[in-house]
Amino acid sequence: ILPGFVIGKQFYADFFTSDKVEGRIKAAAKGLSIKNPHHFAGVAKDIRTIIRKAPFSAEMKQSLAAYLADLKKWTVSKPEAGMRLRISTGPDSVSASHLVHTDADLEHEIKFTLSLLFAEDELFQRLVTRKTVVPPAVALLVQIEEPTEYSGTAVCHDTANHDDETIEIKAVHNQETKLGELNLWDTYRVDRKSLSLLSRGVKRQWWSLDSAGSFLSPTQLGKSEQTLSDTQIVQLARQIRTAQAGFQDPRLFSWVYGHGRFWISRVVGLNGCECQADGPAVTSASLTKPLLAGISGSLGWVSGPARLIKKKADREKVKDREIIVIEQVTDADYEWLAGAAGLVTEVGHRSGEEAKLAKQMGIPAVVGTGIALSHLQDGQVITVDGYSGAIYPGFQIQPRQPAQELPYRLPVPPTGTKIYATVTDPQAISSADLELCDGIGLLRGEHILRMLGMHPRDIVDRQLAAEYSEVLSESIARILVAVYPRPVIYQLHDLVSMELAGFPGRRHRPEPNPALGYRGTYRLLAEPELLDLELNALTRLAEQGLTNFSVMLPMARSLAEVKRAGELIAESALARVYRPGLWIKCETPALLILMDELCEMEVDGVCFDIPSLSQFILGIDKTNHQMAHHLNPAEPAVRQALEFAIATCRKHGVPTTVSAESEELRPEVVQAAVEAGVTAISVVPGLLAETHGLVAAVERRMGQEILRQET
Repeated sequence: ILPGFVIGKQFYADFFTSDKVEGRIKAAAKGLSIKNPHHFAGVAKDIRTIIRKAPFSAEMKQSLAAYLADLKKWTVSKPEAGMRLRISTGPDSVSASHLVHTDADLEHEIKFTLSLLFAEDELFQRLVTRKTVVPPAVALLVQIEEPTEYSGTAVCHDTANHDDETIEIKAVHNQETKLGELNLWDTYRVDRKSLSLLSRGVKRQWWSLDSAGSFLSPTQLGKSEQTLSDTQIVQLARQIRTAQAGFQDPRLFSWVYGHGRFWISRVVGLNGCECQADGPAVTSASLTKPLLAGISGSLGWVSGPARLIKKKADREKVKDREIIVIEQVTDADYEWLAGAAGLVTEVGHRSGEEAKLAKQMGIPAVVGTGIALSHLQDGQVITVDGYSGAIYPGFQIQPRQPAQELPYRLPVPPTGTKIYATVTDPQAISSADLELCDGIGLLRGEHILRMLGMHPRDIVDRQLAAEYSEVLSESIARILVAVYPRPVIYQLHDLVSMELAGFPGRRHRPEPNPALGYRGTYRLLAEPELLDLELNALTRLAEQGLTNFSVMLPMARSLAEVKRAGELIAESALARVYRPGLWIKCETPALLILMDELCEMEVDGVCFDIPSLSQFILGIDKTNHQMAHHLNPAEPAVRQALEFAIATCRKHGVPTTVSAESEELRPEVVQAAVEAGVTAISVVPGLLAETHGLVAAVERRMGQEILRQET
């Protein structure tokens, strides 16, 4: 295994029980309660600051210095150049990679890793389940991260045929932690008994990390397409077989190649974690098929009779320890809900009012089911799984294994509003992830650059434009084919200086506020040669007959920018093969105010970026950790501006979408957009089912209101 050392649990216990840490943490967490979930972000930040500033004992400092000096003997480079270490609290907990030069650096990074145990979500879940702020004592593993030519995973198990007689090896040219998500690794299968090579699945490797820390094509480094030679494959298989002999069940081994040999860097169970239990374990596989699936609103597991609330009079029938099934709830429902064992709602989101109320009450909740009232019966015994968002029939025993995603999909209610998926990494998305979407509402163009860490200027200067264009087109084609003939809206590069600053080879002056800086459509116009890279990639797709895509301009600040960018696209080689629809990403109030004029420019659609619009309308920087928690996209000013803009587009017959790239799309915003007549809602793939339920509930309520008015 890779060289390293372990800091035992006793150090952890001594550190957190010292006066300078324990007392200050207790003071910071005083009064913290699950009834006030909005307090957790501030408390978590204060505790992390306390940990990072707390001193180590003299004995601990001396020990760390000695261990670090010993580790430096293993480094290939000069000791003063520093080494990269990974500090973790176990395979199921937190870990971080750090560049360490001195003893002080190591102390700082150990404190940083410990502080990660106090993230907002971790703190909340711990308070709910363990009733404690500080987690139980853990050991810390400090291990060298080997700079490698090759890396990957191996397991004594054939994942396709589910037999343990085969060793399956996956390998890439570069560091797996950096580019494993690209899904471009080779797959080799070796017979476990005879160590004979059974098959080679060779993928074309586009990029590799050279000794200088730059990403280059493997062909430029003189490497063959096959990552490992046949001799190396058998050598690694022998080592994995020996390592597996120490375990009863198959283990997944992460490996790297350096110093002329293979190293095992990590060992976990096949499901990604170590699961141990006393006596026969109840697994998620032993559960019956769930009746419904929604989203986790509040953690917990409970069984009991369902109480359906379809009208106000039904509230008087509620008895203690019943599971309330209702369309939606608000803070005003707290009193009559007292005594409920669990909560199931048709409307909802993990950050919505339903989830907040359930957390305040300390009961398990599944929200956003969409069809609970019509699929459950009053008095029916059900089990609510607040971990995975599933609702099971009858009484079910909680599994001891961590909650897993459901292995099958349940039907979702149909909606008039299109439900699109937002994709930031095409290589990490499968066709199954996109089954529930009506198309792709946002496919970002800069994902390859971010993952490779290569500055766009380097692509041009190193004459890699043709190769990069081919990489980009293949990546986009993967999504176009996966959803064909459903539409895909492709957003051109939106490069922010803050993200480019970490790229090797070029220095950048940090901008005071990168969100307002040199980015968006303005940057595309200022660097047309970089725009050509993308248009050439899209031209390749059009020539192959893949034309189910439109092009979207990122962060357009003015009508002049929209006009000029549209002209450049119309004059490009892409326009001679295929004229894609032109969408505009609306992130500023300027375009909201000029929406009439924008629609008259004959654009093909407008996408409203809710987090960015909220930021500029409310004057709160979403990247500022001191203020970001005050940013509320559901503020009346944001909703009214959005409703006005959507209504204006609808008047001109221009399609519209609203999007948020993370889980920031609040249900109140979705409801306002649907009521205003938005064409589509775009969310991350994991929220597609939930959004179907939410939009269906809103549309059903709108239909009921129309019927009442007509009556």
